[in-house]
Amino acid sequence: MSRRAKEGHHCEGTVVWGGDLTPGTASHFHLVAGSDDRTFARVAARLDTTAQAASRRQTAGRVADPTTPDRLRKARALLRPR
Repeated sequence: MSRRAKEGHHCEGTVVWGGDLTPGTASHFHLVAGSDDRTFARVAARLDTTAQAASRRQTAGRVADPTTPDRLRKARALLRPR
């Protein structure tokens, strides 16, 4: 059993991390609970991404609007080589 599993990590045993497999593959994850498993449903509800914070809305393949006033202010405040 992995250290993460022993600590009762966030997924409550419904996900296997590839780093715990032989050979280890750190980029691999797979589900070990069926879609009708109550634990899986509980974990899925807790990890619901529909309520994500505004700072998390930029994801791979999707860039936040660079013209928002806050982003422009931050860009202008950056030190630039002269």
